[in-house]
Amino acid sequence: KLLNEARKEAMIASKAKSEFLANTSHELRTPLGAIIGFLDLVIDDRVTEAEKEKYLHIVRRSANQLLEIVNEVLDLSKVEAKKLKIDKEMFSLHDLIDEVKCLISLKADSKGIGFTINIENDVPNQIYTDPLRLKQILINLIGNAMKFTEKGSVEVFIKTLQTSEKKRHIVFDVKDSGVGISEEVCKRLFQPFSQGDSHIGKKFGGTGLGLTLSKKLAKLLDGDLKLLESKVNEGSTFRLQLRENTDPQFITYENTDPSSSLEVGLSLKGKNILYADDSPDNRCLIEKFMIMADATVVTACDGKDAVNKVISHGDFDIILMDLQMPLMDGYEAFNEIRALGYQIPIVAFSAHAMEEEKERSKKQGFVAYLTKPVRFKGLIEVLVKNLK
Repeated sequence: KLLNEARKEAMIASKAKSEFLANTSHELRTPLGAIIGFLDLVIDDRVTEAEKEKYLHIVRRSANQLLEIVNEVLDLSKVEAKKLKIDKEMFSLHDLIDEVKCLISLKADSKGIGFTINIENDVPNQIYTDPLRLKQILINLIGNAMKFTEKGSVEVFIKTLQTSEKKRHIVFDVKDSGVGISEEVCKRLFQPFSQGDSHIGKKFGGTGLGLTLSKKLAKLLDGDLKLLESKVNEGSTFRLQLRENTDPQFITYENTDPSSSLEVGLSLKGKNILYADDSPDNRCLIEKFMIMADATVVTACDGKDAVNKVISHGDFDIILMDLQMPLMDGYEAFNEIRALGYQIPIVAFSAHAMEEEKERSKKQGFVAYLTKPVRFKGLIEVLVKNLK
């Protein structure tokens, strides 16, 4: 009997993973198809400048959507492997809520549904938790509510809840008037690779990882996420509950964000930078970013080329080094440069977002680690902070 139950559970899990892979493949291919198609149009001489500008905005939106999906999958894998870093700090909850409201309001306006966020007076403004992860959970919950609501409204209620004499929690209730969730689907709602009703999933899209990831993140923030109530065709209410921490004095944490305490400007004027990367497209993009910040840039197409450029120039203020390159990778190039006696600060640059790669580069002696894709501001900040 136990064997049959185990076999049945394994088959259900296998089917769920297959559906997840099919959904994820679809979700990845959709924005990727838009990116490829519209870029083909952008380089076509028959397309007007006005049309090109419109298409580039679509490309940018699709690229951000693609990045969001990839990050969602990677974040869940990090949580499962207990490798996700939580960086707690004091910040303004009201400011964070304003950011979330600005992001979601555009979607609400485009769908023609109501959207309100209500914060009760006793909710503290300054709280102590990881603002990035809290924002990630809220955007996922509210974004889901928006996605599954075609008419009516989405409302967010933020309040405090006294759970015991000494413990108080901050509660975020996200209520919608959408499609609702059946009792059967509720049972597997927070399981990995589950997207609730597959027919609804096909209609509205998504990988089905959002709620699973959000619940795990809530747990890491000393809180929880649960479905408070739901009725089919009437809507759902999800509750995020976090312990109120307004005094970080008794909490120990490690802040691993290289740009979190940056207090310098974004200019690289007068700085000579070597950038090594085997991808010509990446070289073109990142070189342009650095030139926009007034840097002088020399590029190299692989690790061996980077070593030769160091020998021939020798006066670089910093090196941005891709880790995976042919002929000689970033680690080998790092060792060669150090063996030649050069102590130029070298920043690791890689599409690997796993913690093991970051630890390896740190042990090697790289001064910082940048994950691809990188935005202009983040790139320049890290370079400025680590200049010799």
